[in-house]
Amino acid sequence: MVQSKLRCGRHPIKTVAKVFAGIVLGAALLIAAVLGYAYYANLQAEQAAAKLCARLQVGQEVDRAIAAARDAGARHRGPLTDGSAVVHDFEFQGWVFNVGVCRAVIAGGKISTLEVKLEGD
Repeated sequence: MVQSKLRCGRHPIKTVAKVFAGIVLGAALLIAAVLGYAYYANLQAEQAAAKLCARLQVGQEVDRAIAAARDAGARHRGPLTDGSAVVHDFEFQGWVFNVGVCRAVIAGGKISTLEVKLEGD
């Protein structure tokens, strides 16, 4: 008797469906991993900005704040004008276009207010 090379009981549609399901599951896991990392990176950036703002004090000279930000690894942007106020932004990179910001509003060369926020597109 000649044995057939076809396997009995196997349907090509089931095999294709399993392969397709594997591809969809892999894509879903990849997307979940990317979104999870994006959330984590933004959270870390915001926490680093909050930690820096906690180290700074209202009434502190802006030069000392800039030095503390440099030591913390923050990117410094300033002095900037926001309406009538002069501000210094200390930024920590998050996911792609997002940054955690410790914003120091300056009056008379000293910090008058501090604000932490996450900025992004």
